[in-house]
Amino acid sequence: MRHRYPASIVEVEIDRRSAWQRKHLRALQLSYARAPHRDVYLPLIEAALGNGHTHLAPLNIDLIHTIAEDLGLDTPIFLSSTIDTDSGRTGRLVGLCLALEADVYLAGAGGRQYMDVAAFEAVGIEVRFQEYGHPVYPQCFGGFEPHLSIVDLLLNCGRESLSVLRSTGVAAHPGIPAASERSSARPVAGQPTRSVR
Repeated sequence: MRHRYPASIVEVEIDRRSAWQRKHLRALQLSYARAPHRDVYLPLIEAALGNGHTHLAPLNIDLIHTIAEDLGLDTPIFLSSTIDTDSGRTGRLVGLCLALEADVYLAGAGGRQYMDVAAFEAVGIEVRFQEYGHPVYPQCFGGFEPHLSIVDLLLNCGRESLSVLRSTGVAAHPGIPAASERSSARPVAGQPTRSVR
């Protein structure tokens, strides 16, 4: 990666002088040689890495869209960089919610340390803090190593990955029902909501 400090993620360039795509893909192929869903997901990752992106943000967006589509998620995705908002941590978040007409903001637990919840409430936006409970799922290397990327979950669990994520029962987002609220059919994303994360 090439960037000046400080830089926003949209400014971070991919260093095209190195063979980083090949190295990353080879590392995944070796690490997940025994993963049951490698033949489905490694080609998707390889295609995204080979799309010729010059900046990090479009590569990330490409991967997010690819994974969301594969899992049947159709919730609209908006780029915060395209929305004019106030500066500052809380002001920017409130501005994004207002621009998207959100009435709920789902925040990570760490947001309690810096967010001004009263600023959200003053404009009629409810703040919900997510209490993340890490799901446990089978991994190809035996045992269980938590806090890996979605790539690990996909390569090990395939299309059941969304069910695994929903099984924790902590889905505070109304578009992502908890396990107790779903049928046994293949999960389908709920209707687009007005919540922002």
